[in-house]
Amino acid sequence: MPSDAIQLAFVTYSGEPEIAVDDLPLSRELERRGVVVSSCPWDLAEMRSGSARNVLIRSAWNYDHAPQAFLQWLIDLEKRGARVINSSRIVRWNIHKNYLFEARDRGATLPQTRKFVPRNSDPRTLAAEFSSHDRVVLKPCVSLAAHHTYLIRTGEIVSAVCDLPNPEREYLLQEYMPEIEAGELSFVFFAAEFSHCVRKTPKQGDFRVQGDFGATRNIHVPTPEQIQEASKLLSLAPEVPAYARVDVVMRGSTMVLMEIELIDPMLFLGWAPHVAARLADVLLRQFL
Repeated sequence: MPSDAIQLAFVTYSGEPEIAVDDLPLSRELERRGVVVSSCPWDLAEMRSGSARNVLIRSAWNYDHAPQAFLQWLIDLEKRGARVINSSRIVRWNIHKNYLFEARDRGATLPQTRKFVPRNSDPRTLAAEFSSHDRVVLKPCVSLAAHHTYLIRTGEIVSAVCDLPNPEREYLLQEYMPEIEAGELSFVFFAAEFSHCVRKTPKQGDFRVQGDFGATRNIHVPTPEQIQEASKLLSLAPEVPAYARVDVVMRGSTMVLMEIELIDPMLFLGWAPHVAARLADVLLRQFL
């Protein structure tokens, strides 16, 4: 290995410690450019010393179980001089769904959304707030990949809230958007420049758009106006991320924000030609 070779650790987790399948095209492109690539499960004790000088957060798919520990690990890495991509500042902003309310305050359109802590909330009042909707989505404020996310009838809100296992945890109630059955659009950006868009369509009878739940994913060609609107949503982030995904649902001509994914989103690198090469070039030119 040349002494001046860039070394880059892909942050993973102990459940799947190797580089994720979706990220293999990127690791190969980086290696072609002389980068020494490795994997780094963030939650293994031997990895917590933080020896890596450059780390790319890609598949830390259990950080929702210990979000503060994960964030502190990234902060400690940066204090020791490591370059973290995306930065701990971005992760801090994105790890809790409070950013959705900030986005709404700055002009984004959201589904009707309410944050609550079960111990401090009257479930009957919550049910009354959503009485105009037939169904709602219930999920934690720190979550990923639809973990602990449920679609329930509005009439079930009271019992569902009372049955939540952790009454101290923060949750969201959100109106169910039937438009998601036609697909959620994921706009992928590298250094704030639009790269490609994927339509994620849930299987019939489901609402979840993750492949683990049978959703299909296909390249989608958005309009220039949609790209511009998604770019505006991304500009809400506290700094320019190396990679980002903006997930929206179209309600007529209105773009409704579902998520801005800046921590370890699937980037669909195998769905379009030259995408992985483009991201490798961006990383080397602007972030490494």
